[in-house]
Amino acid sequence: MISSFLNLSLAAGLGLISHRFYFIHGEHDRYADSIARVAVLAFGLITFYEWHIEASLSKAVIQAISLAAAYCGALFTSMFFYRLVQSPLTHLPGPFWAKVTKLYHVGHILRADNYRYMNKLFHQYGDVIRTGPNEVTLFTPEAFNQIYGPDSRCIRGVYYDMMLPLVSLVTTRHKHIHTHKRKLWDQGFSIKALEALEPKVYEYADELVHQLRQRLKTPVEIGRWFEYFTFDLMGLVGFNYKFNLLQTQKHVALDMYNAGHPVLGVVTPAPWIYHLTAAIPYGQEGYHMFARWAEGGLREKLKEPSGQRDVLNYVIEDARQRGPVEQSWKHILGDYILFITAGSDPQRQVLTNALYYLIRYPEHLSQVRSELSGLEDIRNYKSLQYLTHFNAIIKETLRLNPRREDCFVNATDFIPERFSTKPELILDKKAWQPWSLGEYQCVGKNLGLMEIRVALALLVMQFDWEFAPGEDGQQMFEGLLDFFTTVPGPLNVVIKERSIAPTE
Repeated sequence: MISSFLNLSLAAGLGLISHRFYFIHGEHDRYADSIARVAVLAFGLITFYEWHIEASLSKAVIQAISLAAAYCGALFTSMFFYRLVQSPLTHLPGPFWAKVTKLYHVGHILRADNYRYMNKLFHQYGDVIRTGPNEVTLFTPEAFNQIYGPDSRCIRGVYYDMMLPLVSLVTTRHKHIHTHKRKLWDQGFSIKALEALEPKVYEYADELVHQLRQRLKTPVEIGRWFEYFTFDLMGLVGFNYKFNLLQTQKHVALDMYNAGHPVLGVVTPAPWIYHLTAAIPYGQEGYHMFARWAEGGLREKLKEPSGQRDVLNYVIEDARQRGPVEQSWKHILGDYILFITAGSDPQRQVLTNALYYLIRYPEHLSQVRSELSGLEDIRNYKSLQYLTHFNAIIKETLRLNPRREDCFVNATDFIPERFSTKPELILDKKAWQPWSLGEYQCVGKNLGLMEIRVALALLVMQFDWEFAPGEDGQQMFEGLLDFFTTVPGPLNVVIKERSIAPTE
């Protein structure tokens, strides 16, 4: 009896020591699978040892469970006490259970709607909220600029470790690696490179127009077609690959991508869940299938002759100069997957939202058409960049959902004029940062804007648009999903030939 009590006391003491001298220091999310393996191994060894002593498997298991309970009980008690009483964040407002465990946050976003949950917390608690045991969320433009601005000393959080062991431009947490990769990617998005890409952007936009013309007067989920358009362009620009989604409407890469990345929307607050489940056979099979496809695609890419001017080629050539490509494989594959993940979704979302607003507010559609009709050549991209109302529409689309009333007058209303004739409706210019800023500003910003401007210009001049029967556009917002990127809900529209012939 004394021996049993001593063992339980030792287990509890070990739990306290584990927290105070290990778990309370540093980051441990990426090691969740290793910690779990150690725990399982320890439980097995204790069971075997007790079985050897007791000569009874059932008693050995019970004893092992008792010791595990003592250890975990002390560990979690110490954790809860520290998080609620001793943490330097205890004075900050926030939900009680969010201060105790990130599982509380996960439980509130099982529908992958973190944006909605965080907006609710903002209205309930204000600008500074403790959203986790070791996490503070800041909502002010000043905080955003300090974190991402040129003088920032901040690094990315543990969330960005979820792609490890692969390393990409966006997910690396090491500034020197990011700086080096950024220089490589910048070459693929230089002014010269974009000028060379302009005919291809128009070509793909023309194909989008062609495909939609085959579907006149029938309901079309337009967001899906924008996804085909942007995904096809991403493949061409990123790694010289033709997905041909506009022609076929199907590709295994898109299917696996859509199946693999939704999990990120749920485990974002607690990356350790991702690392833990990824180590379980078939735990993240959707993502693993996508990664295997990407690896095969990359090996095919390496067989191409050098000299291709896609973005990934700059990464590959840099790797070849450093030694065998396999030596830099995790970096190359990481950038390959990143381009697929982040290279098309933002543009798809902006195009879908912009079209929704133009249908809902036809007076703005008329103004845009008037501007476009005045162009000498709609296929001269430079001319699109200087259209006042056309670009104000795009900027206002990028601004919305949701925004702060202390930064924008009538913040929830669609008022493009705030970016043209009514600048007084912008109370804080720093609050408009759709592409981020500083060294982490979106490297593909200018290409993304080219895709958006070209596609939107051709579509509004070629077709008339209206909501499909039973559609009011709200499902696009209500069904929006928050993954690594944001995916709008469906928007069903009916397309008709314009009653007035477009100006070519």
